[in-house]
Amino acid sequence: MDSPRLSRRLLRSVLPALALALATAGLVGNGGPAPAAAAPMSQTAATATTTFSDEFDGAAGSAVDGGKWQIGTGDNVDNHERQYYTSGNKNAALDGQGHLVITARKENPSNYQC
Repeated sequence: MDSPRLSRRLLRSVLPALALALATAGLVGNGGPAPAAAAPMSQTAATATTTFSDEFDGAAGSAVDGGKWQIGTGDNVDNHERQYYTSGNKNAALDGQGHLVITARKENPSNYQC
């Protein structure tokens, strides 16, 4: 059974916290009009600058644009990856619908030791 003293103490500690939470949430106010909505951001502040883009708009099976992309080749021993990279469009090609398709293949045409 709860004692009346414990119930009052609990009520006294919970009510101020609840009132603070409601006031902070804006649910309890001074009865005045609701505050105006924040002004929208200016057009210049919301504008972002694109630094790179590629639409991948080539024909299906074609390689990526070599002016935008550099395809690393070899076993890349510098970072100790246990894989190797091939050139051309066998592993990275366009699908003709604006997408880049990257295909992992289990092969070792140059007999790399990785």
